[in-house]
Amino acid sequence: MARKKISCKPTPEIELEFEGGESILLRFDVSALMVIQELEGGLNNLMSKSIPEICAIIMYGAGKEHNENFALEKAREIVSNLSVSAISEIYEEFTDAMYAT
Repeated sequence: MARKKISCKPTPEIELEFEGGESILLRFDVSALMVIQELEGGLNNLMSKSIPEICAIIMYGAGKEHNENFALEKAREIVSNLSVSAISEIYEEFTDAMYAT
């Protein structure tokens, strides 16, 4: 019987740094996916939302593990103050992590 190898890669993380020194660590792992699944019922439902809302939900799911008090409303507030390029980068990092081969 042939043995199959599974390549294990580190979990992608990004750190959002804000003026004033505050930062939020986003980790795109199974825990983040479980939070999103619980909130949205899966990635297909998530992808039917607007890009800013998707970004807020991604940020919430990926940031909740490191900060239990992190709320979806806080994520929405943060996203509303981000540049389009920052929102796009968070979205791309998440999709790259979730659909990586």
